Amino acid sequence: MKICSKSLSTNTFNIVYMKRLLFLLFSLFIVSIDIIGQNNCTPSDACANAPKLCMDGFITTTAGFSAGGEPITCPNGQTWGVHNDLWIAFMPNQANLEITVAIIGSCSSGDGVQALIHDNCAATPLDCDVDCGGTPTVGGAVTFIPGQTYYLRIDGCNGAVCPVQITVSPVGAISNPPNNLPKWPPLAFTSWQNQYPCPSDKEFYYCSTGAMCNSN
Repeated sequence: MKICSKSLSTNTFNIVYMKRLLFLLFSLFIVSIDIIGQNNCTPSDACANAPKLCMDGFITTTAGFSAGGEPITCPNGQTWGVHNDLWIAFMPNQANLEITVAIIGSCSSGDGVQALIHDNCAATPLDCDVDCGGTPTVGGAVTFIPGQTYYLRIDGCNGAVCPVQITVSPVGAISNPPNNLPKWPPLAFTSWQNQYPCPSDKEFYYCSTGAMCNSN
């Protein structure tokens, strides 16, 4: 009877140990998913890996990206050269919308950005604004299919490195990722002395009036 008692005690210990081990592994799995969600808020260097982001108000930069090999022929006949394009996937909620890519602050190299929309990584763009003058806006020439994945492509004119902010019109025209992932770290968008929270993969500062800029 004593031997049976010891065997039963050992089995009980093993079961409790395995339950605790499984709980620990499950917890680590959940944490790893959350970490991936928080880190995956950077546009991709390639269309095939483009993440879906909360695009409206999103801030990023053309720094650190290289020229991709995806098609570049625009339907309106505009010609351009790709230098440091980045990619963001999105899913529209409606047939008509526009996406604007505005430079915020100053470019650290060159000046100007270009914007395009694709519906397939292997297909030519559906819409382009690659004039390198002013603020590019795309989407007006496209009749979107709600629920289908499209791709926003942003490139620096002649390789320009610029901080940019994306806005979508009308508001709510593009679906946000599930559970508002990716998550963003605490950020501040500074215009002179006023700070504004904003979604971004980086932190940028600019002054609304150049003469008012200080060392911060």
